[in-house]
Amino acid sequence: MQKTKPGYPEEKFYAPKNIKVLFCVGTVLISFLIIFLFYHLDYVENEGFNPSDDGVILAQSYRLINGEIPHKDFISIRPVFSGIFHTLHFFIPVPLEISARWSVVMQYLLLSFLWVYMLGKVFLFFRGKAAQSIFIFLTAGIFTFFSGLGNYNIFPWTTIDALFFTTLGLFFFYHCFGDNKSKIHFFSAVTGIFFFSIAALCRQSFVLVVVIAIVLLFLKGIRLRKKTLSLFSIILGSSPLLFYASYLLYHDAMPLFIQQMTGRTEFVQTGIVRFVYQFFTAKLFIINAATLLIFLYFFIKSKAWLYNTLRFIHLTEKQRKFTSGIIFFYICASIVFTFYFFLQKEQNIFNIPFELFWITLVLTFITFMTLPLHPQQKILILSGIVIAWISSISLGDNSPIFVVGNLAVQNLLIGFYTMLRISPKSDSIVYKFQTSFFFRIVVVFALSGFIVSCIYSQRKFNYRDLESSKLEACLCAVSEEFGTIRTNKNTFEYYSELTNIFARFPGMENSFVSIPNNAIVYPLLDSKNPFPLDWMQPDEYVGSENILYQKIDSVLNKKNIYVLVDIYDSKKMAFMLVNKDYSDYKYLKHIDKRLIEIPLNEKHFKLYKTN
Repeated sequence: MQKTKPGYPEEKFYAPKNIKVLFCVGTVLISFLIIFLFYHLDYVENEGFNPSDDGVILAQSYRLINGEIPHKDFISIRPVFSGIFHTLHFFIPVPLEISARWSVVMQYLLLSFLWVYMLGKVFLFFRGKAAQSIFIFLTAGIFTFFSGLGNYNIFPWTTIDALFFTTLGLFFFYHCFGDNKSKIHFFSAVTGIFFFSIAALCRQSFVLVVVIAIVLLFLKGIRLRKKTLSLFSIILGSSPLLFYASYLLYHDAMPLFIQQMTGRTEFVQTGIVRFVYQFFTAKLFIINAATLLIFLYFFIKSKAWLYNTLRFIHLTEKQRKFTSGIIFFYICASIVFTFYFFLQKEQNIFNIPFELFWITLVLTFITFMTLPLHPQQKILILSGIVIAWISSISLGDNSPIFVVGNLAVQNLLIGFYTMLRISPKSDSIVYKFQTSFFFRIVVVFALSGFIVSCIYSQRKFNYRDLESSKLEACLCAVSEEFGTIRTNKNTFEYYSELTNIFARFPGMENSFVSIPNNAIVYPLLDSKNPFPLDWMQPDEYVGSENILYQKIDSVLNKKNIYVLVDIYDSKKMAFMLVNKDYSDYKYLKHIDKRLIEIPLNEKHFKLYKTN
């Protein structure tokens, strides 16, 4: 690692023997314990169910299994690697929905412990004896996992997949900027960019990570005069993107892909305006703004930007005490916010995740201003911010909700690291404290309370469903593919009616459409959707309206189909039955003249047949 400059304590890092093996063994054991706990608590079954987002990815997987060409045979405003990835659930002898939910648990387990391992390794937080290092690592990993998983949905989604593959990519890629600065690290570069490319094929906003990685690697190739090797690494690593593009070109689907990717104009609204708004409305806005201005003043006053090539501030003794104090405040704030997030009376996916994001940003600014950092450290710190930002660019989940755990643990580890580096006294005190038996007891009790809070929150705030204690029905009575997932009375009646209607009209197989939600129904009933979209929401085909109408007309000109329309808003039916407003669903007006209603006398559906 890079040597510290005068005025900073030397880093005390003694890598215990076989530490990587111990980390792996510890991670596996903890993972088995968590899986055992979740299994006996029926964790994934108690999440409830809502026929909206849940099942969208699985419906896309079902289309791909049946040989449909993405963006040509069906509309997708995102690349479809998530659909490809989750086809595996159709070949596992476990109920479809159960398998899908458990896969999300596994993804969060792996990405959480990998993220903590990377932070711990490059910020030298694994000090002293192996037992102490393992304790800190496992504690931070568990904290990250429960913070990330316990606050939102656990069904397959593009953002979760993109985070998973980005973390895998980062685990390899950051080795390219290790102590051996004369090597390209071919395997790490190729593997890292390969996983980054897959992440971009799950959610297009993550292409920014690919671009940054390519630029960094190419610049390193120029500096080492190994441009050919760096270019070859980039091309090989980008092979998933190149293959996807080649596949689309071969099937003459590239123009459709471009149109579907560029139809939404959410970047300014969700990637800039939302963040500006949340910064000025944050609970810690005054403290955040004041801290940024103070350290900017320190930087300018020190004239480090004039004569110091490393551009960091040599703090005075008073400035060190102030810096340690403000960092300690932010560490405490991160812990309080994370605990509070799971104890709120009403779920709010915006406030706390953004508070943690701004704390991360402020701590990053302080660290960059006050310490000489190794390239790997800079890459990981900035990666945490970039990943949080791009994962938030969405009209639906416009918040760093999926990376709450990553942000929280980054604040804790990097906050402590910076505080210990700038203050020798803090280093000595904290080092003795964290090796004490009392410290471990406090951490174990605090972590146990935190885990209980997370599980409580998960059972209280189910995604568009009632809390777990009020879920009265098991969807296994409707379809085996639901497994033992429990839901509310209205949703159970909804699916019971749907399956009864499907059984009453044998001609519906491969010839019916459910509007406007309910994408999961097609793989559940093993019935192909004749329309080019499974989740028939306006936001899912923005910019592709003409394509949608053309494909619908093409289907209706070839055969008659059944159209199953929700009477009530199925997104809200767990809490109340409200008539669905279809004024924004222009495709219904497009086909209205061709619909003939079939009398059903059912509570939740109207059934039509086209002529």
